[in-house]
Amino acid sequence: MRMGKFLGVALASSVALTPVAATAAQPVGSLVSVNGDAFVAREGRLIHAQPAMALRAGDRVITRTGASANVAMNGCSGSVNVAGGEMTTLGSSCGSVETASFNRAASKSNGSAALGATGGGAIFIGLGAVALIVLAIVVATRGTSRPTSP
Repeated sequence: MRMGKFLGVALASSVALTPVAATAAQPVGSLVSVNGDAFVAREGRLIHAQPAMALRAGDRVITRTGASANVAMNGCSGSVNVAGGEMTTLGSSCGSVETASFNRAASKSNGSAALGATGGGAIFIGLGAVALIVLAIVVATRGTSRPTSP
C-alpha cells in the first residue's frame, strides 16, 4: 500500500513539472544578425551569439558596448534591435520582450511584460508545482498513523 502511495506522489510531481520543462525547450525566435560581441545567456551559461541561432523563452541577448544584435520573434512582424550595452530578455510572445540598458545614464523597458512570459511567470509556475507536490504528499500520507506500542 505504501508503494502505491509513493508511486502516486511521484506521478503527481512529474505531471506537475512536465509543462515547465517542455515549454522551456521550444524556440520562440532567432537571431537575425549579430555585429560585434554579443552573447545569449541560457541556463546559467553564456553562449557566443551567432546569426540564425534559435532562441528560447527566458533567454537573454546581451551585447557589449559598440555591438548590436537583431532578434526576430516567431509569428511577429518586425524585429527587436539590441543596441550596444543592452540586455533583452525574451518571453514566449511578441509583446513579452524586455530590454534593459547597461548604460549608467539610462535604462528602458520595451513592450509589455506579460506575467507568464518573463522570469516572474516561471517563478509562479515553479511555486505552483511545489504546492501540488506538497499537497500530493499530504494526501498520500493522510490516515497512515499507527498506534504506538505500549
